[in-house]
Amino acid sequence: MTKGTMELTTLTTVAQVLTQARKLIEKGWCQHVNMRESGGKVAYCAQGAVIKVAPMSLRLPSLVQLRRVTPSSITGWNDELGRTKAEVLAVYDRAIVRVTSTRGSP
Repeated sequence: MTKGTMELTTLTTVAQVLTQARKLIEKGWCQHVNMRESGGKVAYCAQGAVIKVAPMSLRLPSLVQLRRVTPSSITGWNDELGRTKAEVLAVYDRAIVRVTSTRGSP
């Protein structure tokens, strides 16, 4: 595994996907695009981070869980004027808690 990449095959649950996506956002968050690269740094929006880390089979289930803890569409909510990185991380935290505390969740 090279620096800056993840082994997607090791991500087998929605909780793992959300946790890895949250880590990407901790490093850099953006609005109005899924991903932004500038000065060698990469930033992801709430949805873009999931798309980056999730294997295809877990993308939709992960996005559904994230959507369940946002008041509107993920991208619309992420891109709202005044939205902060801390708020996005808090939504991820709520989604992770929800998934890990619900028996039988993917």
